[in-house]
Amino acid sequence: MHKPEMKVSTSIQVFLLLAVLLGQSYGQVEMIVHEECGVEFWIPDGWGHRTEGDLLIVEDPEANLKLFFLTSGIQVFGQFSEALRAEISKVITQPEVASVSEQGEQNELIYYDAQGFGLFQKEVVNWELRFLAGARNSLMIIALGNLEAHRQEIEGIFQTIQLTKLDSNSIGTQ
Repeated sequence: MHKPEMKVSTSIQVFLLLAVLLGQSYGQVEMIVHEECGVEFWIPDGWGHRTEGDLLIVEDPEANLKLFFLTSGIQVFGQFSEALRAEISKVITQPEVASVSEQGEQNELIYYDAQGFGLFQKEVVNWELRFLAGARNSLMIIALGNLEAHRQEIEGIFQTIQLTKLDSNSIGTQ
């Protein structure tokens, strides 16, 4: 007797992957929608989020890691430019770049990563940046704090960033 194949929806696959990546059990994530950029992503249960001006700030429960989400007027990353440095300066004072990645693609979005150091609240800090283009507006995410201790969570959050359902359904129809 032939057993029917069970198909799992893409949404469920993404959710289960997220749960594994974030080290959380099923059901312990929160979806955040960044309206201005037209993207959504998930954060682990217990993590906080708030807005300060035009910044969306996500942080772990112990406040050892902060992720700053900000809308960028830059449409193409290319090389690390003065315009990009000016945007990062909204969070980091005197940002210095140590490395920039090659272009990547995830969930219909193009991304670049960069790492560096600078001043945050008068202390020298290491930072990481993910720049995403291809949504309604470009998005920059700057991670500060104990980056290595939270590597799994940072990557898990980055991997869940995708166009909101409304935006992914309307691509190419404008």
